[in-house]
Amino acid sequence: MDQVRFAAIGFRTTVEHNDPYSIRYPVYELMEYELLEAVNEDAPDSVGNAFQAAGNWCWLDSERGVIQTLWTGFAITFPVAFAVLLLSTGNVIVTFFAILSIFLIVGNVLGFFNYAMGWPLGFLEAVVAVVVVGFSIDYVLHLAHMLEEAATLAKLMLRRERVQYALENMGTTIVAGAITTAGSASFMFLCQVYGFNKMAIMICTTIMFSVLYTFLFFVPAMMLFGPEYEQGNVTFINTVCNAIFSTSKKSNGNKGNPSVGTGSGSSGR
Repeated sequence: MDQVRFAAIGFRTTVEHNDPYSIRYPVYELMEYELLEAVNEDAPDSVGNAFQAAGNWCWLDSERGVIQTLWTGFAITFPVAFAVLLLSTGNVIVTFFAILSIFLIVGNVLGFFNYAMGWPLGFLEAVVAVVVVGFSIDYVLHLAHMLEEAATLAKLMLRRERVQYALENMGTTIVAGAITTAGSASFMFLCQVYGFNKMAIMICTTIMFSVLYTFLFFVPAMMLFGPEYEQGNVTFINTVCNAIFSTSKKSNGNKGNPSVGTGSGSSGR
């Protein structure tokens, strides 16, 4: 006697394959924990439990993992960036405003994607957000390092002098780097694959916000609240860095100017 062993019921939803995790996962939960539980509750034991299967759900676990990894990465990246900035500058004040600038850049970029472009955080956005953090740190770190160099090498004590020194020695380089990076990313606007177009927009937007916050937030903050003389210096870090620099400079000087020994002797006739 033939028996029904399996029955499938197909239906369509308004969820698109490219919709982000924040849109697809609530629909999955609704179907999994409300619709199916109601169906299985009234179903006889002889037919077993109903379950759902859709290609749209295949990426959900992977997408959730990538997004969770992104937030974990942020929780690790910012403290590490703070430590690196503190070691690079040896100054708590410069480090604080630098890490604040980076935080504002990342927040503005992700907010721009969500509210201006209508891109909630999804798989591709989470992947590219890692690049966002890298570009956000780059320009601020360069200027912060030049402020430290203005204090230690150029021996400039006033904040305005230090900022002027940093802009004169690194400002043009930052602008040139921004132009070349955004220019190289702009070629992806010509790609047929939608993901590359989105990545081009993300990189160019990140570069734009990085330049704006570097020159219009970090630089004015250093002009107004930056350290003068020994303000905010971490003595231990500065001592170690100066010792390393002095040793390296002395070593390079010895290599370039080898000592010549002269012997003294008496000669007699």
